[in-house]
Amino acid sequence: MTLSIEQLESWEKETRIHLDKLHEVDEMIKRKLVDKNLAKRMGTVAEDNVQILISKLRNSLEDSDIPQICGVLDKIKSKEPDDEIKVELEKIARKKGCDETFIETIKNYSDNILLLAMQVIKKLLKQA
Repeated sequence: MTLSIEQLESWEKETRIHLDKLHEVDEMIKRKLVDKNLAKRMGTVAEDNVQILISKLRNSLEDSDIPQICGVLDKIKSKEPDDEIKVELEKIARKKGCDETFIETIKNYSDNILLLAMQVIKKLLKQA
């Protein structure tokens, strides 16, 4: 399956929803608004959905012009440190000819690492 920008944007929206749910669950636990076990189950569902999205994204990129991004997605899935993943994304972006402004965006990114990877993928798809 070839990944389209439209599909990527759809998965990006879905990812944001699940990440927001994880944040909500953390807040509920912190404020003791819900039973901790129930909150953990809710968080597990959201986390599982994020993992499924990573797998879908990875599978759709295996046979693309940017298969090296699959290794980055594997690192995200196995929860390796964000800084290591950023370095990998930066290397891929440089190798594919992205401008310094975009490279700086990668270096300075502070939100969820999966969302950063999706932005890099989108940029690379648009360049192709």
